[in-house]
Amino acid sequence: MKAATIIRSAAAIATAGAVAYMLSNTSPRTMRKLKKNAGKALQSFGNVFNAISSMM
Repeated sequence: MKAATIIRSAAAIATAGAVAYMLSNTSPRTMRKLKKNAGKALQSFGNVFNAISSMM
């Protein structure tokens, strides 16, 4: 396995765990905001790794 794949997977799992923890004790409005922001964060994180891998 490539290091980028391992790091990307670990980051996705950590983000999913953090979101799940936050969602367990929040209001519906806050849940929508968290889901939206988590999606944006994952997309940005993926874009960064794609850019790094294309430079290598």
